[in-house]
Amino acid sequence: MTHISYCFPGTNDTGSTYGLDLLFTETGLFKRSISDITLYNDNHQLKAIQVSIEAQGLESIMGNEAADNEDEDAMVGMSAVLLGIQLRPVVFFSGYMDLVTKIFSSTGEPSNVVRGNILLVDYLQWLPLQSGLQAIVRYQGALGLEISSKIDVSIWDQQSKSNINAKAGLLLDFTTEMDTSFFHISMKAQADAETSVNLDSIMQFTGFPMQMCLELRQDNMPYRETYILSETFPASNTTRTVRKRRTSILWGREFPFHNANSEMCRTLKDAEDITTVL
Repeated sequence: MTHISYCFPGTNDTGSTYGLDLLFTETGLFKRSISDITLYNDNHQLKAIQVSIEAQGLESIMGNEAADNEDEDAMVGMSAVLLGIQLRPVVFFSGYMDLVTKIFSSTGEPSNVVRGNILLVDYLQWLPLQSGLQAIVRYQGALGLEISSKIDVSIWDQQSKSNINAKAGLLLDFTTEMDTSFFHISMKAQADAETSVNLDSIMQFTGFPMQMCLELRQDNMPYRETYILSETFPASNTTRTVRKRRTSILWGREFPFHNANSEMCRTLKDAEDITTVL
């Protein structure tokens, strides 16, 4: 089980965690993985998304005589739960013949599991002021999400490679306006961030038990804040605008699982480099 957490730039009480649980069979084959992203602050916690990948019957494909369920069809599929809503599952292959067909017909393009935008907050209020004027307050928050997966199986190299990519972007927009017959003023604040998390795996089928390498990495996460103050005076036909912007980057990093996995990754990559040179 692996958990990663960090706070969003510019905040002390808002952050997120990325969790990953992996389950293997007694023979070392992959069986199930569950990954999730949870947002939290001091008072609330929200599980934004959970992605599960499940495999069954792979022992029969590998020719493992110790398989518990010899009649079980080989299958690999993925399912996702977004904000508590179960999305339609995706089946990569079901049965040996389906696997072979998809290997030869594969275009190498990733399969999309989730792609879309979600409006998290949409708030509008009129605020009466002591001067008799009214201010308009708007607050909107949106989340863009894309999860894709890719599996490549090489019969000649007896190797498979897979990648699960989760991209997310968050946009917050806050605007306050006051409009009269003799002046108009607006204040706008906007913050946005985007990031991407990749889970890569390499499996080598030439030996027993199988050799497997897992790598989890996060790409750079840019974070931007923009502030705009605008004043307009219709009588003199003048407008004054002040802009300020702040940017920062949370640098990408890799997250090791354990020493045995790191050593296996080095072994498989060294063998892959030697094969490429030859």
